[in-house]
Amino acid sequence: MHPLYLAAVMADEAWHVELARQYGKAAGDARYDARGTATPELQRLHKAFRVANDAWLAFMRATHAA
Repeated sequence: MHPLYLAAVMADEAWHVELARQYGKAAGDARYDARGTATPELQRLHKAFRVANDAWLAFMRATHAA
C-alpha cells in the first residue's frame, strides 16, 4: 500500500480510538458532529487525520488526472 494512504488510515484509526475512549459506541456518530473535536486531544487527532487524508487525496488527484 502507498505510504500516504497508510498514513491517512493510521491517523483515522488514532482519532477513532480516542473517540471510542470518549464516547464508546457513539464514537462513529461523534466524529461527524461537534463531539469529534470537543477536546484538545480530539482536535489534534482530527487535524492530523485531515492533513494526512488531504495529502493522500492530493496525490490521488495528481496521479489519476484525466
